[in-house]
Amino acid sequence: MDNRRRRRIEERIAAEVLLALLLLLLALLQSALLPRPYGVTPNLLLVLVVCQGLLAGPTDAVRWAFYAGIGLDLCSGSLIGSHALALLGAVLLATLPLIRLSRGNWLVPLLGVTFGACAYHAILALIIYLSVAPVPLDRYLLVSALPEAAAALVPALPLYMLLHWQRTRRYGEVAIDVY
Repeated sequence: MDNRRRRRIEERIAAEVLLALLLLLLALLQSALLPRPYGVTPNLLLVLVVCQGLLAGPTDAVRWAFYAGIGLDLCSGSLIGSHALALLGAVLLATLPLIRLSRGNWLVPLLGVTFGACAYHAILALIIYLSVAPVPLDRYLLVSALPEAAAALVPALPLYMLLHWQRTRRYGEVAIDVY
């Protein structure tokens, strides 16, 4: 007999609404309150959803990316769905190649955030190009994409370690690999 208690549908809906509200609050904090040294804001939601994807798998992180992207769209005043699509693409392109690597390897979040930031900015530039106006690629890379990707690497490792610690505490995973 399985000891796990099955969650009722009301509990699942409440957990999803709480997750969506928390990610919306994080999007609001990121867009309004984070400091902007040299005009660059680290995209904490990108780092969060990529780290979640590396730890829990892409299927779980896709929900996080969708909620966070809609939150960013609402807070930035951009085309609804543009950040959501960019975050979805970033999560998939960052986690699928790296999902088989060890979770204890400290290079995994750095590579994942680098892949995710490149995918995020490429998809966002394509959406802006198709919906608003042509984007000068050299200026976009030098002014927006490269500084934001570099700024996203700063919180990547601490956030990944915090999520990894929380996950091992919650699910009782073994902290070391046992062969």
